[in-house]
Amino acid sequence: GVCLQVDDKVFKVFDLVRDREMLPPEESLRFLNASYIDSDTPIIARKYYPGVTYRGGHNNSMIQLLRTWKSYGLCHTDLTPNSLIYDEKMQTLTVVDIGRDVNRSSDFNDMCKRAYLCVQFGSFGGNSKLSKTLRKWMREDTSSPRFVGFDNFMKMVNGFVELNTARVQRLLKETDYSAIVGSFNHDLSSRAAQIISSNVDDIILINDIEYVVNKLKSNHRRIALLIEDPHFYRKIKTGRPLRFFKRHLSRLQVQLSFKIEQEEIVAIDEESFQEYVTYHVFLLIPLDRIPTLPGCFLMIKSCPMEHETILSDVRRIVHSLEPTTTFKSILLVADTSKQDGFLRQYTSVDMHAYTTALDKIIEERLVDKLVLVDGEDSAQLFQVKNRWLGKSCASSHSFTGQQYASTMIGFDMIRNHPCFEPNDLVLQMDSDIIIKCNCDVIRQCASIFERDPSVVTFAFPIPSKGGAALHRRL
Repeated sequence: GVCLQVDDKVFKVFDLVRDREMLPPEESLRFLNASYIDSDTPIIARKYYPGVTYRGGHNNSMIQLLRTWKSYGLCHTDLTPNSLIYDEKMQTLTVVDIGRDVNRSSDFNDMCKRAYLCVQFGSFGGNSKLSKTLRKWMREDTSSPRFVGFDNFMKMVNGFVELNTARVQRLLKETDYSAIVGSFNHDLSSRAAQIISSNVDDIILINDIEYVVNKLKSNHRRIALLIEDPHFYRKIKTGRPLRFFKRHLSRLQVQLSFKIEQEEIVAIDEESFQEYVTYHVFLLIPLDRIPTLPGCFLMIKSCPMEHETILSDVRRIVHSLEPTTTFKSILLVADTSKQDGFLRQYTSVDMHAYTTALDKIIEERLVDKLVLVDGEDSAQLFQVKNRWLGKSCASSHSFTGQQYASTMIGFDMIRNHPCFEPNDLVLQMDSDIIIKCNCDVIRQCASIFERDPSVVTFAFPIPSKGGAALHRRL
């Protein structure tokens, strides 16, 4: 057809069409604000749409266009960048090539394929050679690398965002109480029973969460706790890793006896069409059973010689143990009372690198508390040695060079912890220990103490020729 513009109207004259059946019916044109003019030669009249020829991007506008065509039950079998006009003021896309390519066939998915490639490679429309390449790609199967992200694109066309919002609303409605932890620059927070700001110190945040969870204990209610993903809003500097929340919820789970069910609220990025998590949902369901097993504290010991490895060491230990064990608290005891003359010295000390690594450990929330022992508080050392060993001196190391004061200070910190109970266990280890657990080894150790009340300490088996037998006994 030939297009002619007259004032605010565009007329497309199909001078070579002899069979009107090849053109879309009148009722289809009505959806597109177009109509036939009564004449011997088929002529379609439609409104003139101002704008610029589409050259890619404007993803949301393309999705809205496809949703509109889908609601009409129409598809366009030859969609290209040059058949689209973008209105910058209204931020809308319009198909201006209305003709025999508009039909009511069921091949809407092919129109979406073309639209997806127009979004990604719309700039090709301004070059005749590249336009041919784009048309060739439009005939490819969606398994082509050029269609990476197309499945998520289709989810958005089919209303994924609305379905996800409805899912969140249903989730909040089905629970007795709900709370959201996050930044709240969106409307989801208005649907929750309580808002917990993440822009506070760790201790305040933990206390706020504990207040909400304690409602289980008093009212025996189901709670939905939605944790905003730390990577969802990248401008927030107070985002904590998910591990931080899992750790403290697990601790409360032990104290208050409830079951945790976890799921994720997923969204799709409009620019990259990649999925990402917006909220981690923890459903807290009360149980009648009260836990009777002792709790356990983890104490990791370190010194400045480990300035190159301490960060990776603590990551390894925590990530290895936490999936199977819930600790009441994790302490890192850093003994800086010596900077040379170590018992088994293998490298020189870099205190700046060491303190930088310790700061990173705290930043990543790998431990709950960092205990620094510099050996300069003689009164503290005197009290520790007198309390634990019955000796009156202020040394931090033995005559043979072995440290002991920092370990005992760590024990004192645990004993003064608000959650400490007399039958609790302490798992203490050097930071260079490599440990692998496929089960809750702490519970197995607890059974050893229960069977024999005279047992004061128990060591994990060390790999050796006879280690297999020892492991079986464990």
